[in-house]
Amino acid sequence: MGEEIYRLKAYPSSTQIGKAAEALVRNHPCLKERNSNTGWDGWKNSLRHKVGNQRKKLAKAGIKDVAINAGKRSRTNRQGAAPRANIKRPRRGEVNFLPSYPSGETRESLETRRLEMVEQYKRTSAERDIPLIHQHMMCTFALRREEIITTSPAVSELKDRWPALFYETQLYSEFHRITNQHLPHVFYAALDEYRWLRTDEVEFYEGAVALVADVDEEEVPAGVPFSPRQVFIVLEDQVVMTHPLWTDALVCLFGLIYALHLSYPEKCTGFFEFIQVVLLKLDDGRKQLKPKLQTLKNELV
Repeated sequence: MGEEIYRLKAYPSSTQIGKAAEALVRNHPCLKERNSNTGWDGWKNSLRHKVGNQRKKLAKAGIKDVAINAGKRSRTNRQGAAPRANIKRPRRGEVNFLPSYPSGETRESLETRRLEMVEQYKRTSAERDIPLIHQHMMCTFALRREEIITTSPAVSELKDRWPALFYETQLYSEFHRITNQHLPHVFYAALDEYRWLRTDEVEFYEGAVALVADVDEEEVPAGVPFSPRQVFIVLEDQVVMTHPLWTDALVCLFGLIYALHLSYPEKCTGFFEFIQVVLLKLDDGRKQLKPKLQTLKNELV
């Protein structure tokens, strides 16, 4: 059963393990524990250790999504990081967080594909081989995720190494590979469901993350420019994409946060969590919404 839990999720929450233990006892009443408030507390602890042992076994075998957290402090590695420090795991509903390389591919062969894509983006738009780029982006997904999650490179470096991520079509494809969702379709379907939400009023700036509008000052004397000439998407103090509409720029920004494994801007965390959990329903059961957002979510249901 521990193996089956791991197959579904490498790092299940305590609540999720508890539900598995409860289901085990419910389907097999003979396993119910005496002198236990729930009848399955011991099974919950046992499953938690089973899943942990399964992770250790697979980490030794080189499975990437758990091997990345191996080498923590232990009896034989007293200089390592604390066992629970900076655990790299899905936290925002990611389905493919850190996949293994495709069968028959190596780091060297995937790097060759990456370089071919870089050369394609040195050409004009009309000269680029779009089907080839799409094929290479699919094949190099594991290499890209490994690089982004393990080393957290600067956005400028990622833009040089993976230019396709900063084009709308490939950005949405990357979001789909990570979450199994088509970002614009799900986002706009949620807006249709909650028609009173107004995303055309979004305007924020914090540190290295921003949506900045280019406007005609004569047409926008004050307030939010609803029809800007274009909206700049800024990450780490550099413009990475542009879009003519506020809402589409916001969708692209949210996709970039997932594709580049960025943290939500501190002062806008609630805003992005609302999009993630309420609109896109990307929640692994671990995230607790802030009281105001939880109240808003309850009102929407």
